Amino acid sequence: MKYIAILCCCLYTLHAGAQTDVFPSIQTRVNTWQSVVLQEKLFVHTDKPFYLSGEICWCRIYCVDGNTHRPQDISKLAYIEFLDQDNKSVLQGKIALDKGLGEGSFYIPPGINTGVYRLRAYTNWMKNFGPQTFFESPVTIVNTIKGVDTATLTRPDSLTQYSLRFFPEGGDLVTGLPSTVAFEALNTNSGQPLDAGGAILGANNDTVLTFHTQTEGLGTFTFTPLPGQTYKAILRCPDNSTRTFLIPGILPRGYTVHLLDNSDNLTLVVHASRDLALQDTRLFIHSGTWSAFTDQPPTRTGDSATFIISRRQLQDGNSRFTLFDFAGRPQAERLFFLPPHKKLAITATTDKQEYATREKLQLDISTADTSAHLSVAVYRLDSLQGEPVTDIVRYLWTSSEWTGRIPGNRVFDDPSLANLYTLTHGWSRFLWSDVLTHPTGPHLFPPEIRGQLISGRLTDPHSGAPANDVTTWLSTPGLTFQFAATQTDTAGKFQFDIKDFYGQDGIIIHTGTEGSPYKVEAFTPFSEQYARTEPLPAFHLRTTQLQTLTRHNIGMQVENIYTGDSLRRFRTPRVDTTPFFNRGDYTYLLDNYTRFTSIEEVLREYVREINITRKQGHQHIVMLNEPAHSVFTDDNTLVLLDGVPVPNDRIFNYDPLKVKKLDVIPREYILGPSHFSGIASFTTFKGDFEGLELDPNSLQLEYEGMQYHREFYSPAYNTNRQTQSRLPDFRNVLYWSPDVRAGTKPASIGLYTSDLPGEYLVVVQGLSADGRAGVSYTRFTVRPGPTAAR
Repeated sequence: MKYIAILCCCLYTLHAGAQTDVFPSIQTRVNTWQSVVLQEKLFVHTDKPFYLSGEICWCRIYCVDGNTHRPQDISKLAYIEFLDQDNKSVLQGKIALDKGLGEGSFYIPPGINTGVYRLRAYTNWMKNFGPQTFFESPVTIVNTIKGVDTATLTRPDSLTQYSLRFFPEGGDLVTGLPSTVAFEALNTNSGQPLDAGGAILGANNDTVLTFHTQTEGLGTFTFTPLPGQTYKAILRCPDNSTRTFLIPGILPRGYTVHLLDNSDNLTLVVHASRDLALQDTRLFIHSGTWSAFTDQPPTRTGDSATFIISRRQLQDGNSRFTLFDFAGRPQAERLFFLPPHKKLAITATTDKQEYATREKLQLDISTADTSAHLSVAVYRLDSLQGEPVTDIVRYLWTSSEWTGRIPGNRVFDDPSLANLYTLTHGWSRFLWSDVLTHPTGPHLFPPEIRGQLISGRLTDPHSGAPANDVTTWLSTPGLTFQFAATQTDTAGKFQFDIKDFYGQDGIIIHTGTEGSPYKVEAFTPFSEQYARTEPLPAFHLRTTQLQTLTRHNIGMQVENIYTGDSLRRFRTPRVDTTPFFNRGDYTYLLDNYTRFTSIEEVLREYVREINITRKQGHQHIVMLNEPAHSVFTDDNTLVLLDGVPVPNDRIFNYDPLKVKKLDVIPREYILGPSHFSGIASFTTFKGDFEGLELDPNSLQLEYEGMQYHREFYSPAYNTNRQTQSRLPDFRNVLYWSPDVRAGTKPASIGLYTSDLPGEYLVVVQGLSADGRAGVSYTRFTVRPGPTAAR
């Protein structure tokens, strides 16, 4: 991390030469940032890590406070994407969040290519802090419908692409100063770490030092670059080949740091170029919800200085130590990981360890001392789908704070491994330039605290100039429509806050003005920024896995053929179905009256609040102003059909036999910047404004709302007849539930095994109200039985 480049002009308006003024001001800005800037994290639990096209990916979303990990009930919407190697989104979805929890599902389409994809998730607010804060996890998808490309068939020893990356402790190498340099060696095709070594060579190809990985492809060495020298690294690969890599750039002057972990205290050793004052440096500690500068300046010892940090003052998880120079400029940063002491203890037990096919299984889940929201998946283990790549405990405490590969559980018990990860993959969740120049935080992407924010821009179609101060309406048509009004700003931008917008029916934007229509552009709510992460590993299928893949393919096709209808069942969300005007002052159900063949006859015969006049040869609605005992004469009545604005005169061309009811509001109505002389809202039987031709000032756009909740289906074998049924059951996911609530009293779940024998894994993940995350893995076996379908 280039901390000198991060900071803008010597700490802005602070007094650069007055040390006593600089550091309290920095502390104040940090305190302001921590108190007013919301930090969110998302974790996504999927039912398994491997899918075929034609299957459904089920997921549970946990949204938590970034510091305390408690469920965060601010954002009401999460965005999920599946990205390919080129960061092109192949699947997208919007998931409703309620008190920090959400559930969704994705049908893997038949047109998708085989490969490893990056599943990422974020909220609108998280876009302010960059894509490196988004949740990411690899997911493998194989398209057996297209057929398996023979190029994906390979042996493990044929994967020969390697990478070697270097990470100087603190951020930079500095000429003449000793540095601890961490490194990572990977097989980039498979994403697996290497057990390999190599050497650092000088300009004359002389060996300066040798190195070798310690564990997980990670290692360290100590290196002091000399003035005027250039260096390169040679990696000796497992296949006995060699690769040449560059080492990071070397600064001519600056600071280096090295952290020593003792039993009770941590020691941070600082080295500086000769013309820099070591004694005037200060150390800032940020640990969880607590942050402060060290009370004392460093202790000078020869050509170095040391800071002593008590472990007792650090909170669980990642702590960041930032070295500031005398002028208040951040110069180096180091992470330290303290394993969490408190986790959510989850116990999941099955009533047996071995079952026959189509046999009932009883699963009991409990948490030790608190209640929690849990998500549960039960799926078959084989050579294609193993244990989850990550879990909620690992992600919240490590992966969300570190870049690159997701570490295993060993980092919680192995301090040396945790130290290697913080050296190679540690990063800061904020830039110091943001904290010191914008202490109240970013405002480009507001949090969606009520519903979905739909934004866009109006421009002149000829000149391209922004259309400012234009009243704009948005409709989400349907039986339970929504209607909103706003006004464009000086840049022609508009924004609507729409609650409970579900489905794929699209939206209609209406400019509300007469004359030439504006050009309407709706902004995508999905982020178009991408983290600079490691490339996804290529998908390679071993010849020994072909039989397993065939079994998966047959199971997918059988499930879609015999239970396809059950997989397409969705739950209707509980939402407020009343229109924006609440209820009409008068409601006319047209079937209760004589049916007429024109809207004019309907209005004249029994809608007393509406009169009809003619202007320039066209019929117009004249609304009664009931409170004033008069009529409106300004021709400003809002006429809607299934929530779609209709010009006053055009509603008379519509077929009244398609209309179910009419709501009338015979009084003034104000909605945002709009003022209406009454409202006449027509609702059709189908809710799709069938046959209505939109006027030139309205534009219908494809715009997807939040997902409906798909219902997970699994058969029950309660009777002998059901057990002996000849319908095949090749499910490899036996159970999925995104919302199991358990506590000291166990939650009891009953499910049935399928016709597939083998080893199965029960994965339970969850979160308590006080921010404790937990995960449990339980295995059982299904043996071949006489009840399996033939």
